[in-house]
Amino acid sequence: MLSRLLLCGSLFFSFCITAPAADNLADIPQNGQAPAAARYSALVDLGTLGGKSAWIGGISADGSAITGTIRFADDTWHVFRWTESGGLQDLGTLGGKLAWSTGISADGSVIVGGISLGDGIYHAFRWTQSSGPQDLGTMGSRLAWSTGVSADGAVVVGHIKFPDSTVHVFRWTQSGGAKDLGPSEDTPPSPTGVSADGSVIVGYLWLPDNTKHAFRLLQSGSLQDLGAFGGQSASANGVSADGSVVVGNIKLNDGTFHAFRWTQTDGIHDLGTFGGKATMANSVSADGSIVVGTVQLADGIAHAFRWTQSGGAQDLGALGGQAASATSVSADGSVVAGTIQFADGSSHPFVAPIGKDGRIVMKIAGGS
Repeated sequence: MLSRLLLCGSLFFSFCITAPAADNLADIPQNGQAPAAARYSALVDLGTLGGKSAWIGGISADGSAITGTIRFADDTWHVFRWTESGGLQDLGTLGGKLAWSTGISADGSVIVGGISLGDGIYHAFRWTQSSGPQDLGTMGSRLAWSTGVSADGAVVVGHIKFPDSTVHVFRWTQSGGAKDLGPSEDTPPSPTGVSADGSVIVGYLWLPDNTKHAFRLLQSGSLQDLGAFGGQSASANGVSADGSVVVGNIKLNDGTFHAFRWTQTDGIHDLGTFGGKATMANSVSADGSIVVGTVQLADGIAHAFRWTQSGGAQDLGALGGQAASATSVSADGSVVAGTIQFADGSSHPFVAPIGKDGRIVMKIAGGS
């Protein structure tokens, strides 16, 4: 089964490469600045960070900070923050029985996600580097969690589930607090992310026949049902900085999954399966030109992929493991983060630069 996250693993293994950047890094300028990849020499395997398994929740705009979740042997979940300069920061369960992260701000100083308090009660949270955790509560329900955050950390979006099982989208702002955005009991929404400017929320709608449609929810409150693009179902998983490009996956009528890229100007572009059995697009660069995700090969093995508007698809491989998935990408598209699964069942988060050949740099040039 194709999945956005690979969640199993038990082996502790971690290393960090901090040597000067190699000469073969991707040359992707951003506003005249060096590419985000310049801070890394090669792939950094974070191991399981002392837990049973760990996975990625998001990456900062410049690729220097990531967040995710550590699952320990006693089945508690901790939120973590890792930076290229400072290493691991275990944020714990943030006052609950377990906690997980789903997003990080552009500068890496704000993290969002969910906290389980037990007895089926879940709270959304927003953590800041300066003030620590802020419990956003349940907004009148028993269950709420955050699924995305704007670039400046001032806008948080997520789910609210009420006792009658209706599901609403919420949008929380630092200045105005939480607002229930609805929108409909007949097509309950599941938000998966928000644009960097905080104006566009994306996700999927559950239809009465149990199929899904991708959606865009604008700051004005207008809901745009993007449909299933000719398939059975579709889900939006990522959005560009200004909300004009959406990526995700389509379930076709034959049951196969295809990654897609939708633009406000040109509509849907089915990215296909790149010669494999299935693909899923998980994240997109700020300008919408670079997509990362997972491709399931003909033999069922999952590889990370990176697609560019100029060059098409690049299979990034299993990255030294049995399988791999790319789940996050830096704003300029030059740093990819995700999860590697190994043959012993362990899974490790990774962060890695893209080389000039479009592939992940696996080791320092000239190194062993």
